Amino acid sequence: MKRLFAFGSFVVLMLLLTTAVRAQINISGVINEATAVTGVSQPNCSDCSPTCKDTISVNDASAFQVGDRALIIQMKILSRMNSRVTT
Repeated sequence: MKRLFAFGSFVVLMLLLTTAVRAQINISGVINEATAVTGVSQPNCSDCSPTCKDTISVNDASAFQVGDRALIIQMKILSRMNSRVTT
């Protein structure tokens, strides 16, 4: 009888704990911005001086602030040609 009570108590405790735990949080609003890159400058510096920096130029930088981190992704859009010949 004690084992059945212990098992039942364990199941109830697990049910109560799992309802309080959330794996995901709700997010809303804009979480990422995109703009086209218009140029990349990679100077050939022999030293690591602070004045020698790589720069990226974009169309519209209004969504970004000084110190923001950015992930730059180069994508190629694939176009699928229809190989079927209709007669």
